Amino acid sequence: MNNTVAAIVTGFLFAWWPLMMQRTNLSSFWQGAVFSAFVTVSMVIPAVLNGTASWQNADWKFAIIAGVSGALGMVVFTSMLSSSTPIEIGPLLTTMLITQVAVAAIYHAVVNGEVSSKKIVGFVLTGVVVYLLK
Repeated sequence: MNNTVAAIVTGFLFAWWPLMMQRTNLSSFWQGAVFSAFVTVSMVIPAVLNGTASWQNADWKFAIIAGVSGALGMVVFTSMLSSSTPIEIGPLLTTMLITQVAVAAIYHAVVNGEVSSKKIVGFVLTGVVVYLLK
């Protein structure tokens, strides 16, 4: 699967699972636990089978930051899922996804040193889109 197709499939799946999880009536922590259990099983088994060679060159500082960010994000995210209605969830997920896009775009611009007026306008328009979709 090429990376463009992988990005599309990932986007679909990452948008789909919360729509389904929100309808489970599980508490936020149980939603996170169920999701994490499936992720753990689907990732740990292949990781173990592939060995630990990549651990030698890993920058564990970034792995820890990523893990803590992901865990905190899951707590906030599942709290949002469990406290929203099926009518509210679409706009909330849209806001979340647009925020993710903005963060990724800002990160890319900063890392590559490409903060242009065009990109700043794009970031501002992202905020406008979030406001208009509420």
